[in-house]
Amino acid sequence: MDIHSPSTTSRILQIAAIVLTVITAVNHLFIGIANLGAPDTLVLAVLFILNAAGFAVLLAGLSTRLVPVLSGNRILAHYAMIAFTVVTIMAYVFMSGILRGEPPMPMAIVTKIDELLLILATYLHLRVA
Repeated sequence: MDIHSPSTTSRILQIAAIVLTVITAVNHLFIGIANLGAPDTLVLAVLFILNAAGFAVLLAGLSTRLVPVLSGNRILAHYAMIAFTVVTIMAYVFMSGILRGEPPMPMAIVTKIDELLLILATYLHLRVA
């Protein structure tokens, strides 16, 4: 097995994208479920859960044939994952309070780093595959 072969690099990037997607989806699902009980954060909790579901659907579209609209178009699947992740990061920036000077929570920092790495892995996988 040649680690420098395109197929090996593609597989490593695919695994990285899968792992990073699972991490961000689980983080968003956990935050959503944890906030379901409070009436003042119910809408935000539902948005977190829907975000986790969005990542799960896009992951299925990237790695399986379960999402018909994405299964025949791997370029669309990759760019959809990248766009969804960018929108997720932008939503955090505008909704979190960091623009008002509030410090980010440590888990938010970890999740945003994960999402940036997801964008990178997905883009590189598209270029190598």
